[in-house]
Amino acid sequence: MDRGPGDVEVTPLTAFPSTPLGNNARCLGNGRFAGLLVALAAALGLACAVLGQARERGRGGGGREDVQLTSARVKHAAGDIFRTPGVPAPIREVTPQEALELIQSQGYSYLDVRTPEEWAAGHPPGSINVPVISMGPAGRLPNTGFNAEVERAYPDRAQPLVVGCKSGARSRAAIQELSAAGYVHLVNVAGGFDLWSASGLPVEPGGGS
Repeated sequence: MDRGPGDVEVTPLTAFPSTPLGNNARCLGNGRFAGLLVALAAALGLACAVLGQARERGRGGGGREDVQLTSARVKHAAGDIFRTPGVPAPIREVTPQEALELIQSQGYSYLDVRTPEEWAAGHPPGSINVPVISMGPAGRLPNTGFNAEVERAYPDRAQPLVVGCKSGARSRAAIQELSAAGYVHLVNVAGGFDLWSASGLPVEPGGGS
């Protein structure tokens, strides 16, 4: 068969033999577009297979949480297909009032990434403090144990988290770390604790919970 200069033939799909596209695929366009279609087909096939297995476990009585967690992970992985390499995923921003509503009505937990000293001076009730920056003789340094500490507090990576700091900058950096570690439901508190307290929202002093 004659091919034009822009045609790309991908044959066979040996890496994904069970995809609905069969053993041969012929794509018009450049190689990057062809690769994208193949990756998308693979992701869709994987999603159907994994979700089907999770739902079967659910019918056996083990399972609504399995289905929810698997769905979240599939969505997270599928998003990576369309993401430009090296460019972080967009971060969802919410106001302090919206953050409080997420905590009260949608099962979110508040992760406070300020220093322990900042947290002890006042924090949202029920928040968990895991500093993303640690203080040392040389000043502020990244907390190298941040991900491990968060995992101990929230072992379920599908747990929805509201992430806050003083003004919103450190929490954005923390969200990028956690997203790379596999956490899939993360929102940033725009304006941080400064705006939270200025908005008259509940504040708990001292050691708290």
